[in-house]
Amino acid sequence: MKPQTVIFIGPQGSGKGTQVERLTAYLHENSPVQAVVPIETGKGFRDLAETNTFTANRVREILEEGGMIPNFLTKAFVIKYLIKNLAADSHITMDGFPRNLVQVHFIDDLMKFYKREGLTIVYLNVPEDVVRKRMQGRGRSDDTPELIDERLRLYKEQTEPIVAEYKGRNDITFIQIDGELSIAEVTHKMIEGMNI
Repeated sequence: MKPQTVIFIGPQGSGKGTQVERLTAYLHENSPVQAVVPIETGKGFRDLAETNTFTANRVREILEEGGMIPNFLTKAFVIKYLIKNLAADSHITMDGFPRNLVQVHFIDDLMKFYKREGLTIVYLNVPEDVVRKRMQGRGRSDDTPELIDERLRLYKEQTEPIVAEYKGRNDITFIQIDGELSIAEVTHKMIEGMNI
């Protein structure tokens, strides 16, 4: 199978993580010799924040405030991870990245450098009230009402322009899915849209 590069976009609580897992399982089943390299910046930074270094302490402070990790740190995290894990025929999934237009252009540079073609965007469109309810039900310590409000504000401000940017491009596959559908229906629409 041609190496797939798939970016999942949607607010926190839209089901991106679930769909990454389901796509990963599908790719493992249908192209078992190809690795799937998952880029999950949110999880990566939450894990880093659990350690005890100066950088980890700064990351923890930003996460506790509901803020966005600076672009330079996100880029460093992604590059280090790809250098260590990416093979020429690997599939890539991205969850929580890109978070702004600077990172969109960074991904374009990565695609050129690694000579990858066929970027796919899976946009899970879920109303804010549904997302808010899902986040409150996850039981994560950083899902307080104040931090949820701040993350949704940042999502609208910084991430929604990414959707407009990608929708307007003809060099990618843009798949918009109603994130209120059942998990299985969302997966079906994603696989169908990817034509794999």
